[in-house]
Amino acid sequence: MTDHTIQAIESARRLVTCRALGVSALTMEYAHAIVELAGTRPNPIDLRRANEGDFLRAAGDAECAGARELACGRPYHEHPAVPGIEWLRRLCDGRFVKL
Repeated sequence: MTDHTIQAIESARRLVTCRALGVSALTMEYAHAIVELAGTRPNPIDLRRANEGDFLRAAGDAECAGARELACGRPYHEHPAVPGIEWLRRLCDGRFVKL
């Protein structure tokens, strides 16, 4: 995959997940198609949560300290990205954070 392809996919994912203002319906259709062709479509529930702003902003070095039985103590940046919404990380307790 070339750098241009990677950049196009990342741009399309940002359009799809952030719903940029002033973007035409045709552009959004193309963005959805690119994300689908990239093979990492976001889970509809995760996408809805991202679109509704169901995430916290945090520093990547912050330690995972959610519910005690679910916290691992690792930095947030070591947690997995949400598939298809790579700018979000899923913490051990299921919360999303934007680093």
